[in-house]
Amino acid sequence: MRELGREQMVRCRQAAESGVRIADALMTCVGGHQLASGLWRLFSMTFPSGGALTWNSSQAWKGAWRLSPDAFFAFGEDLFGNQLVIPASGEVAMIWNHESAELIDLVLEPIELLETCIDSGLDWIDFYTPAMLRVGRVQMAEVPDDSHLHWTTPLILGGSVLPSNTTVLERRQHLLGHAALHKQIAGFDPGTVVIPKPTTN
Repeated sequence: MRELGREQMVRCRQAAESGVRIADALMTCVGGHQLASGLWRLFSMTFPSGGALTWNSSQAWKGAWRLSPDAFFAFGEDLFGNQLVIPASGEVAMIWNHESAELIDLVLEPIELLETCIDSGLDWIDFYTPAMLRVGRVQMAEVPDDSHLHWTTPLILGGSVLPSNTTVLERRQHLLGHAALHKQIAGFDPGTVVIPKPTTN
């Protein structure tokens, strides 16, 4: 993937100002590019497999999270599998946390967000700790475009933010796995210690 630049953002803003729906402007003008050397990947008409429209209408992963297909429009993702989204209720960009289903408000509308990230990177976004970004930068060369860098022991269960606590998982498999985990722990109070039960075949 090529790094997103100002040229693509100018086209995206022009499209949005001419009345093109923001999701369509993002797919056609900035989709298929990356930001921060690959920490963010932006969805297009053909990426991920089947294109952004197919990914967003997916009954598979969204259904597993009990999300309606139109709950939000994912216009990209980070290396870890968190989705960059525009919620149905507004046009402010948010991060959908793939471990907790929490929506994190990024305050800026999508075009402003991407322009800010071109200029300032991702370090200003409170959702990311310096350690998380460091691990992503070290490991990103090992993660194919169809996969995520999965925290082997999820962060929501106290996993360490270290390269040794990472595994590469295919995108859909990753989000389905976290949906299954979320169903088991969603009712627990914050800070609850969870001890995984060994499984036998």
